[in-house]
Amino acid sequence: MKKTKNYKQASDFWMEDYFDPEHQEKGDDIMEMSSYRRAVSNFVRIVTGENIPVKFSTGNDSYTNGKEVTISASTKLQDRDSMVGLALHEGSHIKLTDFKLLYRIQQYWSEFECHQQKPEHYALSEHNWFTINGYTEQLAEIQKYDGYWYSRLKDMINYVEDRRIDAFIAESAPGYRPYYQALYDKYFNSKVIDKGLQSAEYRTEDWESYLFRLMNITNPKRDLKALQQLELLWQMLDLKNISRLKNTEDVAKLAFEMMHVIATSIAKNKPKQSQDTQSPQPDQDQRQPSNNGQSPISSDNDNHDLPDNDPMKAEGTGEGNPGTDGDDEDDDTGDEDSDTDAGDELDSLSPKDLNQLRKKIEEQKQMAAGQLKKKRISKKVADMINSIDDSNISIESVCTGVGNFKVTVVRSFNRKLAETVDGGMWRSVPDRRVTDAVNKGIQQGTVLGKKLKVRAEERTTQFNRQRTGKIDKRMIHTAGFGNETIFDRIEKFAYRPGIIHISIDNSGSMSGRKYEQAMQTAAAIAKACSMIPNLDCVINMRSTGSIGDVRDTAMIVVAYDSRRQSINEMRVLLPYIWCCGSTPEGLCFDAIMKDVIKSASGKDAFFLNFSDGAPYYYESYGRGAGGVSYSGTEANLHTRKQVQKMMAEGIHVLSYFISEYERKEDHSEVQNFREMYGRESQFINVQDINAIAKTINNKFLEVA
Repeated sequence: MKKTKNYKQASDFWMEDYFDPEHQEKGDDIMEMSSYRRAVSNFVRIVTGENIPVKFSTGNDSYTNGKEVTISASTKLQDRDSMVGLALHEGSHIKLTDFKLLYRIQQYWSEFECHQQKPEHYALSEHNWFTINGYTEQLAEIQKYDGYWYSRLKDMINYVEDRRIDAFIAESAPGYRPYYQALYDKYFNSKVIDKGLQSAEYRTEDWESYLFRLMNITNPKRDLKALQQLELLWQMLDLKNISRLKNTEDVAKLAFEMMHVIATSIAKNKPKQSQDTQSPQPDQDQRQPSNNGQSPISSDNDNHDLPDNDPMKAEGTGEGNPGTDGDDEDDDTGDEDSDTDAGDELDSLSPKDLNQLRKKIEEQKQMAAGQLKKKRISKKVADMINSIDDSNISIESVCTGVGNFKVTVVRSFNRKLAETVDGGMWRSVPDRRVTDAVNKGIQQGTVLGKKLKVRAEERTTQFNRQRTGKIDKRMIHTAGFGNETIFDRIEKFAYRPGIIHISIDNSGSMSGRKYEQAMQTAAAIAKACSMIPNLDCVINMRSTGSIGDVRDTAMIVVAYDSRRQSINEMRVLLPYIWCCGSTPEGLCFDAIMKDVIKSASGKDAFFLNFSDGAPYYYESYGRGAGGVSYSGTEANLHTRKQVQKMMAEGIHVLSYFISEYERKEDHSEVQNFREMYGRESQFINVQDINAIAKTINNKFLEVA
């Protein structure tokens, strides 16, 4: 067997790696992807306190639209933590960022430009953001330099807002910092970035240099004297007090003021810049990024590092000696005064390193522009994952005396799941014969409902001539003759709310007439329950099945639940289930035991089992040529243990043995059945509604 890499991920504590260690390298299983998305969605909800949707990327949707978080479809182990970090970052943007303000600023910028060009035709609105905040002179000055500064303002707002988001995560959910660390390790913490910060590259007074060094300003290798105004920008940012920025409005103000400082410095030094500088000029795509329907701010702008590069724990605050903050002692770049001369004294990067640095910077720019590439899935796969999520499918671990087993539990079977996901236990089209059996059962259910009427009865008993109670008007005249028994008392009896769980064995041996009988009977009981007030019914099937890469595991499917589904829905869904696989009886009971016990709280609960023999299951997935067998005495005793658990919780158990012919008492299958269910076992014709009604009524009377 291939040896698995020893990934040390925070997600190792909660992400199921299923059975086969080699499966960990694939990262494309729909069950794993569904579990991963569900976990990430829970984290986002916990951190933000809001129910923000989380979905996989299916197209040009790698950015945050302000309403939902989009994550990569990759579930490779090495990507998990960084994906969680990115999702938390995006979710926090949705919670904290005022996306509408960013749109308004863009509109007010355009309005100001029009006013500058033709003031007689375009007047400034009294609500113009730049006018209200007294930025008109600075904006007019900036616009004289070149025409690309709005996109740069957007980049600057993104950057400052990201710092505020980081502070929010660090303060409100410190336990999630490892995911942020993984995010920054992937996109920002690299040797080539360290080399670039300490090299002669990106030290000219231009936007690209400022953007690169600002995005990496929390890196311990930073040089705050690499650019003339970098030290001032560091002080303005004041990361240790970044929480002073209470909203996006405060962020936008600081971002504009920082941009004005940069623009002024670039304009002042422009004539002095060398024509052969190695720092690349802004390209048109970066200067004028297309929104393509995206919000002006992208929550993917993770332009900072944690925790070694964490702005919340950076050594400097911008208030002391920033020239040496966070720099290594042997790093002499922190002592340089300006970019002009530093390039002559510092080492230049090799062509290879420079190319790698530019690629890394471009990756950071993509994050800043909301253009981060994420692995996509097809619409078909997305529908499958959505179906799994809607069906509330989970993998439960069951421990027995012979080993540990995995059981797939489908708690909310639905038509979409049947038609989009191959599960083994169901088909994509309903079976005609089972449909007929269910319809016949619903008809018989009307009869059965009348026979179970004892459940709906209310009894009222009046007790006369009592010493306490309510005065009986008919006895008042006797009070003067010393009669003290002039009271009466009325007692009413009604059954508590009830629930019936029906579990059907749909292994391969049940196929044909036996399975149709069981489905017909279950449908009849469900219909009868619908006629009785406060009596719910749940129907599940158990066998083995496969979903995605989770192959041939024990599986139990809740096909009908009257608490959320109608009889008509049951009529549609039951025929999709078909017989296949083996009989992991007790394993399936164990897997849903918590659900059964929880549903029985405060109710009269009944558990009805339909099966045709002893349990048998062999689990070989992920165990090479070998495996572990669930059969014989061990399986019988484990199943019996589950029955006893239910009985101990006050659940009344009835088990019906289904057979096409009569078996003698000394038959091995009969003995096995009694060993598992004891006196709760019934050997009757399940097509005999009268016999079914009698046994169930007897159970009803036990709790009367």
